[in-house]
Amino acid sequence: SLLIAELDGSGERVLVSYKEPERIYPRRVAWSPDGKSFAFTHNAPQKILTTIASEGGPAQPVAGARWKDIQDLTWLPGSRYLLVAGTPRQASGYITTTQLYAVSLERGEARQITHGLSEYTGVRVSADGRTLLALQDQTLATIQVAAPGKESEARPLSAGNETRDGQDG
Repeated sequence: SLLIAELDGSGERVLVSYKEPERIYPRRVAWSPDGKSFAFTHNAPQKILTTIASEGGPAQPVAGARWKDIQDLTWLPGSRYLLVAGTPRQASGYITTTQLYAVSLERGEARQITHGLSEYTGVRVSADGRTLLALQDQTLATIQVAAPGKESEARPLSAGNETRDGQDG
């Protein structure tokens, strides 16, 4: 359930509630700068970027982009765009890394901001909306080859960011 209350705990009320297996992801809830809306990630079982008025009413899925995963979200000033650290669901499959996107609430378009092999798991924006702060995860892995008993002489065959070694993926 998504609740709202006064800072002293009074006036508590439920804005939206879902029954299992649906739920609202913790840490993926943000209050709009104008105070009129909340954005959150609704898992039903796919991830749905959703908004609801702070006064209550029906929860509204953001049209457009479909998501495989949403790690974090925050509003841009003006309350017309969300910054999302997520992985969109593509018609041809999945993008494999979590990137940053600016999502228009009016059109539902998700414009990719970051590109590459790093994962972005957190995002915030400055008060003027000109600078973003992101939590970036990088995994560096290599595949190496060596003769049995001569592991100290291993030679790398590949190097990359977010490349898996076959043991874990």
